[in-house]
Amino acid sequence: MNVACPCCSIATTPIRWKDLDGFECPSCRGHVVRAKQLELFLEKHGPDNFSSFMVRTRAAPPSPRPLSCPGCGTASYRAVRHGLVEIDVCASCLGVFFDAGEAALYVRQSLVEEFRRNKLAAIFEFVTDLLE
Repeated sequence: MNVACPCCSIATTPIRWKDLDGFECPSCRGHVVRAKQLELFLEKHGPDNFSSFMVRTRAAPPSPRPLSCPGCGTASYRAVRHGLVEIDVCASCLGVFFDAGEAALYVRQSLVEEFRRNKLAAIFEFVTDLLE
């Protein structure tokens, strides 16, 4: 089932990035990601787990834009900063709206951070083994 764009109210089409399913608006090119899909992605790739993301969302300031959530119908979006991207997250159901290009940047940032963490962990383990 397709969802309406929170910004344009136009029907979206399904889209898939690496390990993340969502919907794309044909008008504004924004992307909607449901909370469960984001939870699965964050649990696999980080940098935060979903519960940390939820806490950050609830503490974030309200989004300055009038967005209507396709998941729960509220207009309670929060502006959450993640690296270079500021995303709009529904404070009620935690569905996410990415402006055009932000979803791909968000996924890339998460994958780069995951790679960096894995590399640092491997280097730390190597150095620890040398020192023992």
